[in-house]
Amino acid sequence: MPIKIADLKAAAAISVSASPKKLPFKEAIAHTNQKVAWARHSYYDLPADVHERAFMVAGLAKEDVLADIQKAVNKAIAEGQTLRNFQKDFEKI
Repeated sequence: MPIKIADLKAAAAISVSASPKKLPFKEAIAHTNQKVAWARHSYYDLPADVHERAFMVAGLAKEDVLADIQKAVNKAIAEGQTLRNFQKDFEKI
């Protein structure tokens, strides 16, 4: 089901007030897990007021693949994986 701008705006309305870079680790993980997958070719297709709430991969417009990548990223962050381990898992996607 395609994500609509209204969905992202609603998610942005409940966004955390602090910058994700300044959040404690557990809260930063929660912030990342709450991002909404946005499958578009360009970051600029997304309104500026919801950038913080969107999970995007540059040039990727397939929602199912984006969902798999988002799941892998969230898992890697939560488990504290190394970049090398993440890259091995990423190749399976």
